Amino acid sequence: MTALERFVEERQEDWARLETLLGRVQGGQPRALSADELEEMTRLYRLAASDLARARRDYPADRVVAYLNRLVSNAYASVYSGGGFSWKDVGRWFLRGFPRLFRQTAGYFLLAALLFFGTGILSFVAVLSYPPSAQVLLDNATYQSVTAYAERGELWTVFTPEERSLLSATVMTNNIQVAILAFAGGMLLGLGTVYVLIMNGISLGAIFGIVTNYNLGDDLLEF
Repeated sequence: MTALERFVEERQEDWARLETLLGRVQGGQPRALSADELEEMTRLYRLAASDLARARRDYPADRVVAYLNRLVSNAYASVYSGGGFSWKDVGRWFLRGFPRLFRQTAGYFLLAALLFFGTGILSFVAVLSYPPSAQVLLDNATYQSVTAYAERGELWTVFTPEERSLLSATVMTNNIQVAILAFAGGMLLGLGTVYVLIMNGISLGAIFGIVTNYNLGDDLLEF
């Protein structure tokens, strides 16, 4: 018996079993197999991939290479196939999955809300009670700009129709940047996220405090 014949004889039982399992996976749906059979299929797939590498090395001209190549390709498509798109799954996620996830992480949401709205309210009250504190809570450029508008009895939120497209893009870009910074800050044990939440809360609170002192708070809130 040649080395090739011995190789095929030793491994063909596993190949045949893998083909049987693949045949039962209809349309790439792994639900056709039990949990044990799925585990078996992945194990046989890895073995077949190893056999293919060996066959390519030792018997590159033999038809067993083409057979194993087809077998491994089919197995790969089944082992790593996605579940497909389903509107039912989307609806199930919003009706059950997301509420469940929110309840599991509610503490983090409450903490984030406290850091943002809590510092915002404290900043607002501080500026309302003692207007000069806004100079400490805001950078100089922002303070000067907001105060200059407020002293004229107007806000910076009034734009012509031609300017609104540019404004919307600017606001959207800024919000995306803040969201990315808050998300990426989680890599620093959450300290970066805490910093972003607190600083944005302080800034918004102080700005609302300034314009409220000039009786423009309702207009900014409406905007």
